[in-house]
Amino acid sequence: PKLKISMEEFKRIILNQKVPVALCLVAVMGLPDCNKTSILESILRENIKLKETATRNFEEYMTRKKNPDGLSIYELCVLGGKPYDQYSWSFATEQYGAIFSILCGLVRHIALAKSDIKRVEFLSDGHVSQNKLVDHHFKLLMGKAAKQLKDISMDEKKEALFLNGLTLANIMDVGVNKALYDFLPIMLSFCRGHLRLVFFSLERDGPKLDEVPDLSADHYSRRGDNRLALTMRSRLNCILHFATLGHNPKQKEDDSKRTLVVASSNSQSVVAGFSSQLHKAATDKIQEEAEKLNIKKFVSNVALVSINDADSLKKAKEEITKFIMKEQIFQKTLPLKWIFLHSFMVSVQQKEGAMKAIILKKREVYDYAAKELRMDEEDFENFLVTFTDFGSILYMPQFRDLRDIVVVDIWEFVQFLNELIYPKKEKKWYKDLTTYGIIKISDASEILKKHMEIFIKIIITFGMAAFISKEKAFLNGRFLTEVCYYLPSARIDKKSPSGHSNDYAFLKIESPNFPANIQASISHEIMKRQNFYLIGNESFDTSQFGYCTPSGCPIQITMVYGGSQTKLILHINDACTGMHHCVSACKGVIEACCDSLDKISNQIQYLKYSIGIPCSAVDGDSHLFNFKDDSDLCQACIRSIDSTISCHKYWIEAAKMCNKGSKTRMSESTYGLKTKLLEKDAHISKLMKKKSQLLEMITSLKKQLTKETRSVKVQSNYLMRLMDDLECLSDVQVAEKKLFLIQGDKPQLMNWEKYGLRIGVQEGSLLSSETVEAAVVALVGGQFEFPPNTVLVSAVYAVSLSKPLLKRLKLEIQHCIDLTGRPDLAQCLKFAIAPMSTPSLPYLFKLVEGGEFSSKSGYGFIQPKGKEDKELIDENSILDDSGSIASPLVSAVAAFKSMDQTELLDKPASTESHEVHSTGMKEATNYAGLIYYEEKHAEDLVTFIAAKKLDALLQFIEGKHSKAEMGPNVYFRIASPFIELNLNAPQKKSFKGWTIEPHTEPCKLFQRDIFNFGDKDYSLPPSCLISVYSSPDAVPTLHYSVPVEGVADPVTLNIHRSRRTAHLTAVAASGSDEATPAPTKIGREGGIDIKTARQKIKEVMNKNHSNYADILESSLNEIANKLFEAGIITRQVQKSPTYESITSSFLSVMNLLDSKSDLEKHCMKYLEALFSIGGPIEFVANHLREKWTAALEGALQFEHESN
Repeated sequence: PKLKISMEEFKRIILNQKVPVALCLVAVMGLPDCNKTSILESILRENIKLKETATRNFEEYMTRKKNPDGLSIYELCVLGGKPYDQYSWSFATEQYGAIFSILCGLVRHIALAKSDIKRVEFLSDGHVSQNKLVDHHFKLLMGKAAKQLKDISMDEKKEALFLNGLTLANIMDVGVNKALYDFLPIMLSFCRGHLRLVFFSLERDGPKLDEVPDLSADHYSRRGDNRLALTMRSRLNCILHFATLGHNPKQKEDDSKRTLVVASSNSQSVVAGFSSQLHKAATDKIQEEAEKLNIKKFVSNVALVSINDADSLKKAKEEITKFIMKEQIFQKTLPLKWIFLHSFMVSVQQKEGAMKAIILKKREVYDYAAKELRMDEEDFENFLVTFTDFGSILYMPQFRDLRDIVVVDIWEFVQFLNELIYPKKEKKWYKDLTTYGIIKISDASEILKKHMEIFIKIIITFGMAAFISKEKAFLNGRFLTEVCYYLPSARIDKKSPSGHSNDYAFLKIESPNFPANIQASISHEIMKRQNFYLIGNESFDTSQFGYCTPSGCPIQITMVYGGSQTKLILHINDACTGMHHCVSACKGVIEACCDSLDKISNQIQYLKYSIGIPCSAVDGDSHLFNFKDDSDLCQACIRSIDSTISCHKYWIEAAKMCNKGSKTRMSESTYGLKTKLLEKDAHISKLMKKKSQLLEMITSLKKQLTKETRSVKVQSNYLMRLMDDLECLSDVQVAEKKLFLIQGDKPQLMNWEKYGLRIGVQEGSLLSSETVEAAVVALVGGQFEFPPNTVLVSAVYAVSLSKPLLKRLKLEIQHCIDLTGRPDLAQCLKFAIAPMSTPSLPYLFKLVEGGEFSSKSGYGFIQPKGKEDKELIDENSILDDSGSIASPLVSAVAAFKSMDQTELLDKPASTESHEVHSTGMKEATNYAGLIYYEEKHAEDLVTFIAAKKLDALLQFIEGKHSKAEMGPNVYFRIASPFIELNLNAPQKKSFKGWTIEPHTEPCKLFQRDIFNFGDKDYSLPPSCLISVYSSPDAVPTLHYSVPVEGVADPVTLNIHRSRRTAHLTAVAASGSDEATPAPTKIGREGGIDIKTARQKIKEVMNKNHSNYADILESSLNEIANKLFEAGIITRQVQKSPTYESITSSFLSVMNLLDSKSDLEKHCMKYLEALFSIGGPIEFVANHLREKWTAALEGALQFEHESN
């Protein structure tokens, strides 16, 4: 059939369709002059074939975002994928990434409509948004998509590639560049979907892996690139650094598979001879060093390629191409509205003219997304994280100061960074910046213009610059009277002279991932402390500081950066300077070093650092500070300290005074590790506490625990482990999670009818003394694929048990088919299951026998068959190491016996009986209509939503409208392809003075959209929005009837509204932006709504997040120990505590509580844990208690014992 797609229909597809997209960022890095760019461009030229009619040639596409001396980005779109492994490469510039993504959605939409792409007609009439830019962008994308669709209509192979999905890849070629080496480690830590392609030259670097890289060429010295952190490390260290850059040990998949190391050669043949031997020797050397650092898996394969050997080059191209496309490990299902939003952001950014909008405020983007694309905050947050994963944008919520900004163009951002680090000679700030690394705020504003404030905030947070207040920079014999910034990487002068005596302290860094240059970050922390000022220094590896003493005696501290070891040298110019002033200066520097590296360690994995002094004995070893005493010093050092000329004593005394009592010799702040001795002591202590807790728990369970009065502590202790069994689920919409207890040998029924599920436990399933925990998840949508000729008629459920039962469970699942008077339809209903652990999406369901469906209820039940030796464990179940069981996904489907053809829910009745024989299932499907009222300024917003009559779906919808007033529900069956709200029907009662205005005309909801809500391509329920206004002289109450047409039995909605009071009308007329409070919903327990109470508790914590985090982060280990004892956090969180992980654990458990008493107990356990620590932490606890009490208006009691 011919298919017409109007602008409105095109927008509907954008808002509702999802497409399978693999996203990846390929970071191409390497040592200088390793031929990586030549090899990379050769691969792109071979894979990308432009059309003869292309408006740009290949070179124009290649140079669009190219900087040979810095960062080059190639934006690619690759069509195709599994199962055929056929691909078509193209550039994704000029919105073609968005266009191809939309085409993928359109091709799928056309296939579902049983049409042909040759018979599709696009109608670009009308408008879809009042925003001219948005409306224009919809038309622009539809026009380009229509043109491309016409082109592929002549190529069936291309159409098949679109059906298989696409890959959006950003390939970043990283050149030798001081700015990039500071920026790259932080950026990649946020871009989780990245691959690392690491090059080195076999002939230049292979024999000299223990030496520093060769940067002697003129073009390196001319730009000052030979003044790099890269020259402070060996070639081998640099290769391992690149190979693990951005690695996150917490990722589920094996991150080592994301690294490919390539040795490039100039040899004519690499099959045998010298090149082969050199390659083996280099590989062995790299892997030997990697094994020492426990990162050998990242360099397990070192490929060899010669740019002069055609066969070798071809093989390497295939290997690198396969590496980029392999298994599409970053496969996701993206809503098309995300693609549209990113495309629109890029479009707006390009229209800014000479000064592009490279950085946007998060709130500004969200306001647009919520209004135009119906995205809630969670959806918007997922969009930002996903597009950051593959380097399309940069969103950094882990940094508190950067949570409200988004970098929308990384390449342009780096160009501005280059202007700071590589200033042009004719600029007035060139001399100060390249000589001393200092630039005034007024000069920085000329470079960065409107982005100056935010841009500087980003690079300071990244540790690339330091903020210098007025009168705190001493340059050319005077203090600068203007705010300025310190960028030590911008200096191009020589290194500081060597030959320092051993009268210094040092900062030692041991890590395969090393910060490029720590001078800026440490300087920033030093300059935040009183009495310190910066002294201009010309050596690129040196930063110098002055310390003002009350007596005026000058103290200077010099920091000489040396790669893995940085020297801290104290200069006392006046012998009369008091010891306590010297110690205070040293203490400030030590604390600044620790604070700086603690922040960096959140982004750079495996980072270890220590502070110490060199031994005074001949050939003596170093002595590391333990921040407690000097007991580890040798006799030679003790004698040296007694000398009046040694500064070691000041550093040692300063270390004792530092508030670093929890620090150890090697501070591994990323993981919070302690020394072996402290670790053993802590482990023994935890075991003893755990033993005591288990004994108490067993006693309590035997005497008191029942299903109705289960304790919050038991829930929190088991919740994470059981829910972990369900964490493998991806790309699903979760309606709710629930924890049940199964106790003893008696039969039990776990009733979760609120979400359409009942679970029966047979007698004798457990021993009388046993207790098993069951975690249940209800899903209302996801990447599900069902057998041919079947449709989903229930929600999908997954169950996890803490241990196997002796007998099978009985699952009862709600369906939406009305079997009343139709007992023959029961034979068309089947149960289907799918394994939860699947190598790739979608989840493939298969039918199972044995289910029963009664016409007397809306539930069907089944007892899944098991294996011979373990009845419970289905062949699709998961049995983990702890013995817990995760069941397969279970659902009910309607199977159509219709000559192997699927009955289309929205297809008109066929006139030819032999085409499709209806089973009557369409007519028997029950639907529900829900009405919500929200007050919005001068209007009442009425929302009508339709969905299958399934409690899980209806609860999911209600949760999305928790703050709205709910009207009466209506239930119906559909008798046509769509239902329509008739807003022009005759009215029995007067509605004088009232205006009823729909947002879309006509108000139609199509049956296919209603039925498919929850499917992978239908993430939102279809709805109609209606605005209701009243004039001052309107009748007091509106009773407006709205017949629903297209249903089997007559159904009429009634809109009931009361005229606004004079006060509210005046407020609305004044144009205030403050939203009118939503109607209060009366809850089920004690006059409070538990869901609202949970939300208010969460809002209080979110609102005060930054203030609480600043205080609590100083005592995280102690807080984590207390909360672990209280059963609020898991052992994993206790080992590596952050404020975010602690609050997340607290809120995750809270979301499962549905009674007032349980909620009060859970909150009080959290507060009591904080109260017990005392000091500022106790103040936080008291402040949080007061805020909770005020927000809940005293509905919950949070009284502390001391009160």
